[in-house]
Amino acid sequence: MQSCSIQEAATCLPIDVTASTTTAGASCAGGSASTSPTCTFECSSGYSLMGESTITCDVFYGESAGWVGGWVGGWVVGVRRYT
Repeated sequence: MQSCSIQEAATCLPIDVTASTTTAGASCAGGSASTSPTCTFECSSGYSLMGESTITCDVFYGESAGWVGGWVGGWVVGVRRYT
């Protein structure tokens, strides 16, 4: 008799960051990488994003998932203040 096991989908964690000065903010549910959820960051008033504002949940090495796109070692590439 064959047995079955539960295969858990690779998922990205939710993101809940409030925009404040040079920190871009986003509120995204995360979810299964197989559905390619996206998350779009915004700046607080008087600031603008430098680089891409939207990141996507993707699968790595066939089993784990993570947010990829306009980010480097954290979230969005940069924030620029209007003068």
